Amino acid sequence: MDLTKKSVLPQDTKRAAKEHGAIHSCLGRIEKSVFKGDFEEAKLTTCDLLNSIRELEKMHQRKLEYDRFLEVAKEMNTRTLQMVVDAR
Repeated sequence: MDLTKKSVLPQDTKRAAKEHGAIHSCLGRIEKSVFKGDFEEAKLTTCDLLNSIRELEKMHQRKLEYDRFLEVAKEMNTRTLQMVVDAR
């Protein structure tokens, strides 16, 4: 997924940016923890990383579902207009 304004709903843009930043932060913390040999901290931070990834995935899925909804609504509208034209 390309993290752009087009990959999440407009109302989710700020939250997506926050989660994206959290992912980068977690990656750095994991790297430092592993380097220091603090594997417990690395594992705990990995959970945080996974949670942020899941949140981004949910936001992206909502965007895909909304886009599909709009596509279906547009198709129904087109069909309805065609039925009106055909009925005349």
